[in-house]
Amino acid sequence: MAPAFYAGNAKIPAHSYRMTQPEPNGNLLLIEDASGSHWAFVECVIAHSETPHAQSDVTFNKYGNLFLSAIWVEGRKSEMQILPSKVEQNAAKAAAAEKHSLSAKSASQP
Repeated sequence: MAPAFYAGNAKIPAHSYRMTQPEPNGNLLLIEDASGSHWAFVECVIAHSETPHAQSDVTFNKYGNLFLSAIWVEGRKSEMQILPSKVEQNAAKAAAAEKHSLSAKSASQP
């Protein structure tokens, strides 16, 4: 279960979430819980790698609060880097980021 975090300008409560790209090579990412009661769209850029990632990971920048920063999907050669929101940019002015990563279950796994 993910802790409470910011995705874009939306504060997302602690819960389990699914992250999908509505368009396979698009720059939007949809984050939603199983019930659909909490969701947000965030902008991302794709950064390519030479080798596939060994496991799915979600990385946050921590400035007191957590801000979604990047997502790696197991087996893919790319990372989805989340563009900082205005809320995160303001938090970054007040403090240096501390990285916080969680292992995530890939959507392709049961």
